Amino acid sequence: MISLADKEFVEPYGARYNIKVLSEPSILLGIEITRDRAARTLTLKQGLYIEKIFNKFCSARTTKDFSVPVHQAGIDTFHAMQLGDEDDRLALGHRNLLELLGSLLWATATHPEIDFYVSWLCQFMSAPKVEHYDAGLAVLSYLYHSKEIGITYSASRPDLEAFCDASWGVSRATSLASPSSSAARRSRLAPSASRSSRSPRKRPSSTAMRRRLALSASRRC
Repeated sequence: MISLADKEFVEPYGARYNIKVLSEPSILLGIEITRDRAARTLTLKQGLYIEKIFNKFCSARTTKDFSVPVHQAGIDTFHAMQLGDEDDRLALGHRNLLELLGSLLWATATHPEIDFYVSWLCQFMSAPKVEHYDAGLAVLSYLYHSKEIGITYSASRPDLEAFCDASWGVSRATSLASPSSSAARRSRLAPSASRSSRSPRKRPSSTAMRRRLALSASRRC
């Protein structure tokens, strides 16, 4: 049954294009759609898609339970990765880093927490190494063990909440937490401030500024 809000879109659109409404969508391009009209929520997940790409790339390669995309002990190694050379490309063999990262990029539609890690790995697509591929598998393994997590939109909670790393601006070598672990814990969040605002300088008042401009203009005359 089509709701009144849906009719407001379907009828004008159907007047221009030949369309047929069968039922409410339950899956679209690998994204599972669940609606709770009573609670006024819409939930998006990619559990089936994640399971499919996991079975394709690493079901036989890992049995570890990954709770974060990159383990805290390996975050410095992750940041220190470099572009490979021809020998590294040959060592990679049949393992297709571009295909793996392309699959992970689509999963960011419902898992924004992996955006940083996938984007970081994408810079090595032109000169891949085995360690880049293994890091991508670790992210995929995390997704597999988090595949039931999705994004829920609620009409009753219009407020937008955003989180950032509490160690923003701190050197990676001295940071005590990875971006994913600190952003997930509200108790460790802290307001971020730009580096330039840490030692503010007193600005002249508008009256003093006008006097300076007038004095400068009189000297030019």
